[in-house]
Amino acid sequence: MLAAVREFYKHGVADGTVDASVLALLYEIGDDRHLPAELRPEGSGLRYRARPRHVQRARRGPGPGAVRAEEVEALLRVSRCWRDRLLVVVLWFCGLRIGEALGLRRGDLHLTASARALGCAVPGPHLHVVARDANVNGAHAKSGDRHVPVRAEVLACYDHYLAERRSCPAAEGCDFVFVNLFHAPVGRPMSDHTVRQWLAAMSRRAGLERTVKPHMFRHATATELLARGVGLDVVKELLGHASIRSTEAYLHPDVATMRAAVDRLGPLHFGEAGQ
Repeated sequence: MLAAVREFYKHGVADGTVDASVLALLYEIGDDRHLPAELRPEGSGLRYRARPRHVQRARRGPGPGAVRAEEVEALLRVSRCWRDRLLVVVLWFCGLRIGEALGLRRGDLHLTASARALGCAVPGPHLHVVARDANVNGAHAKSGDRHVPVRAEVLACYDHYLAERRSCPAAEGCDFVFVNLFHAPVGRPMSDHTVRQWLAAMSRRAGLERTVKPHMFRHATATELLARGVGLDVVKELLGHASIRSTEAYLHPDVATMRAAVDRLGPLHFGEAGQ
């Protein structure tokens, strides 16, 4: 509506039916004298530009929020294979973006106490998020390389999944961790679209009130860690955020957390006058 009103008055000025002074009320006039040379348009002379004075800021609607622990447990109960359980626990415990999870190769998983034999000095079981130029399934690691420690649940699910995967000969030649086992193209790496369809079907099967989406796991990892007192700097590194401002977006204390914080401030002793 604001844009339409501005265009209406611009047309009136061009048509001569409206005084040109009205444009100063609608637009802020600036020039490019302070812009770096590489940002200035070609040609000589000072260039002027008009910026609308009245702009309605776009408000972002609330996101889907974090998946809850009880929802994750419900998904695990209705999972029909160990690949699905592995993907759920990797997303829940590691906080990976879905592109990072689907881009994992088998060599990225160092699930032993020491990986020095593989040339890796990171102690303990962990996985590596690797930014590769291209993956056949379109998976992408947004923020570059990092390593993420993993819990025993990941190790247990991966062992079961390897046994399950051996029953699919087409998958043996694929180096990706998460592959299609039960639908075409069998043995090929899973795609983001496939995972979203699978999570929607799983949410219905589990009787959840909402459809769980991949990023809700990452949101939950950050929220749970921050609620347990883990520092912002640690969560930032685990999630692979380029800026700590991105990590701050996951600070959503609930009512119980705020109540507990206020309770830790007291009590105050007033003495006899306050009794």
